[in-house]
Amino acid sequence: MKYKIYAASLAALTIISTQLSPASSEPVTPVINPLPRSTPTPSPSVKITPTPRPSATVTPAPSTIITPAPSTPQPSTPSDTTKIPPKETILFTQTGEASWYGSEGGPLTATGERYNPQGMTAAHRTIAFGSKVRVTNLRSGRSAIVTINDRGPYAGGRIIDLSAAAAEAVGIKGSGVGKVRIDVLSYGSNKRKSRR
Repeated sequence: MKYKIYAASLAALTIISTQLSPASSEPVTPVINPLPRSTPTPSPSVKITPTPRPSATVTPAPSTIITPAPSTPQPSTPSDTTKIPPKETILFTQTGEASWYGSEGGPLTATGERYNPQGMTAAHRTIAFGSKVRVTNLRSGRSAIVTINDRGPYAGGRIIDLSAAAAEAVGIKGSGVGKVRIDVLSYGSNKRKSRR
């Protein structure tokens, strides 16, 4: 029974195969058209622009500047009431022996005024009357400013004759003479007073 069913099934398949097969004896090779390969389109690159972060501005803390105190005191600015003496100008210089004269007043000087032993005056042979002269003792460095109001001295080697007070100031009164330098600071008018 099973054999009959198998034989019938085989015969049916043969008939169907004959009808479906073409007349040619060549075997039918099924043609499979492959689908066209699509070229993969590269996906556009996505540019990611980073959002700039606001930079934090760091402001440095102000540094403390420490100014050291000056080692030497700064000269103070003179006020309106302070008078700065002008720079000294020496007009004439002479070096030699000085002497002094007249411990008592009374006689007239070459200018016509009376000699005063306590006055800061002196006698010189050529310097104009009224001139201001600084006399400096070269041994001790002591000095004094005198006004020329007389002529002399006439002893050899001496260049100036001081009053008693001037000789005491420069330190030659005890010895009577001493080596000095005279500096003329200003010239006088060389006027004489009328003698009475």
